[in-house]
Amino acid sequence: MLVVRDLSVTFGSGRHRVDAVRGISLTLRAGRCLAVVGESGSGKSVTARALLGLAGDHATVRAGALELDGTDLTRLGPRQWRRVRGRLIGLVPQAAMVALDPLRTVGREVAEPLRLHRAVPPADIGERVVELLTDTGVPEPRIRVRQRPGQLSGGQRQRVLIASAIACRPPLVIADEPTTALDVTVQAQILTLLDDLRRAGTAVLLISHDLAVVAQLADEIAVMRDGRIVEHGPAARVLTAPEHDYTRRLLDAVPGRGGPPAPPPSAPVVLRADGLVKTYPRPGRAAPLRAVDGVSLRLHAGETLGVVGESGSGKSTLARLVSAMVAPDAGSVELDGGPWHDLSERERRGRRTEIQTIYQDPLSSFDPRHTVEVILRHALQAGGERRRTVTDLLDLVGLEHGLARRRPALLSGGQQQRVAIARALAVRPRVIVCDEPVSALDVSVAAQVLRLLVGLQREHGLAYLFISHHLGVVREVSHRVLVLKDGRVVESGVTGEVLDAPSHPYTRSLLKAVPAMPPREAMR
Repeated sequence: MLVVRDLSVTFGSGRHRVDAVRGISLTLRAGRCLAVVGESGSGKSVTARALLGLAGDHATVRAGALELDGTDLTRLGPRQWRRVRGRLIGLVPQAAMVALDPLRTVGREVAEPLRLHRAVPPADIGERVVELLTDTGVPEPRIRVRQRPGQLSGGQRQRVLIASAIACRPPLVIADEPTTALDVTVQAQILTLLDDLRRAGTAVLLISHDLAVVAQLADEIAVMRDGRIVEHGPAARVLTAPEHDYTRRLLDAVPGRGGPPAPPPSAPVVLRADGLVKTYPRPGRAAPLRAVDGVSLRLHAGETLGVVGESGSGKSTLARLVSAMVAPDAGSVELDGGPWHDLSERERRGRRTEIQTIYQDPLSSFDPRHTVEVILRHALQAGGERRRTVTDLLDLVGLEHGLARRRPALLSGGQQQRVAIARALAVRPRVIVCDEPVSALDVSVAAQVLRLLVGLQREHGLAYLFISHHLGVVREVSHRVLVLKDGRVVESGVTGEVLDAPSHPYTRSLLKAVPAMPPREAMR
């Protein structure tokens, strides 16, 4: 069905030339799933976009063959490509936080390919949109169709993108990191959906950094590094008996295979929340949403408290409450033994350096006009730092000094997250709220960032409120864990006890939904 032979994609020319994809060859038949894995910058997403004619105006695409059902894709012009995208090839893009139009409702976003390709009669479009949102696990779809993306959680936005991609039932779906930012239960739903599509005859090209996800769905795996395929074969063989050193390193970086960290030394409480409640209005006559409902927690210096739960469980709202980004409807927060929410914003401004946040999407948290140097210098000034320099911060997070002259958009995802960590550390905080800090990173970069966070905690006694949908990551870094469902704490305790012997049915359902890696053979 899809034949790719000797595909190359380059950007620029002369000494500025970048060879993003270097002579790769792939074949994908109907009803099969081919997964392309590799680190950030390996060429995975560029390959996917080249197959859609979206490599970019400054890209040069060459191929010995690039065919879909006998159609030579290299000969298509812009008009022909528009007929292909959505109808013959569906794309699930990454970066759900920014891929949706913030001014359009969810219903209009999903309906667009249906209208463009006249896939269903106009009178049936509304019901088809609701059906698609239901199939992809979007809760309360008849309410969501009237909402804009900013009113949805990150995981819900990702599901909307998937619904749009499969709206016209294309024979080929290119899924570029389709489960990034999804909690484990919704991730399982999406994998089941993609597997159902595959079983029904749809060809699936899966781009992913999550090898456990790949293990659930892929028939074959192609491992990319520096624009080349270094290993290609049946999924079971590649995952259990990899032949290339690079593949083995990717598998070794998968989080959660070890036990949780040892308990930290006894230390004072630096963050305390009691009975937090936060509600939000909903469209029409629907009852208000209780995003956080009576949550209490204690966080000690030098400790990591993991917060897990599905999308919409209240994790990110809890993060905004303890950071005083929003005010609670009830309850209180104390920071380092003193009042926090009860202060006026003017009084609180002088203490904001004590608690910082690292976001899931670091790029959106930076001013795109500023270089790394300017971003970090502003942070140092905000913290009143006179002795530490931008170079000191870059050294602290393991970044080369030359990156200071770049803007964040020119950095890799892992580099962007390290800059975000450096910015947070610039003001010497007591507490850092980590809101999905590695969910969008490939496994090897995520492992590096996690090691960095753990090392900084040991060196500086930092306390982390660590929010994540990835239970393997939580197991690896958290001393204690708190499980949220519908805004309420249903279980909490020492990480090993909660994740190895959960007492609540909801916690057990989360653990059951975690995709498992197959056991590996002994490496030579």
